[in-house]
Amino acid sequence: MPDAVIACFRPRRGKEAALLALVGQHVPELRRMGYVTDAPVTILRSRLDGTLLEVFEWMDGGADRAHGDPVIRALWKRFEEASEYVSLGQLREAGSLFAGFERIV
Repeated sequence: MPDAVIACFRPRRGKEAALLALVGQHVPELRRMGYVTDAPVTILRSRLDGTLLEVFEWMDGGADRAHGDPVIRALWKRFEEASEYVSLGQLREAGSLFAGFERIV
C-alpha cells in the first residue's frame, strides 16, 4: 500500500530560492524513476521560519529503492546543501491545534 509522507526542509541562510527550485524537481524526478505515485503533491511553507513541507506518496517499496539510487542520492545531497532536514514536530506550527501554512503548490 502506498505511504503518504510529509518531508520538511528548513532552508539554510541564503538558500531559500535554491531550495524552492529543488523541491520543484524532487517529486517529478522520483515519479520519473517510478518511486512515487501520481497522487497530487502539496508544497507548503512555514510563515514562521520558511521551512518547506512537501506532501507526496511513495509507491510500495519506492522509498527503499530511491535510497539506493545514485541519481536520487545526488539530488538529496543538493537538498542537504540547501536545507536542514527537520521533523514535522520541530515546526513551531506543530503545537497549534490547526497548524497554518502558506500553500506554494
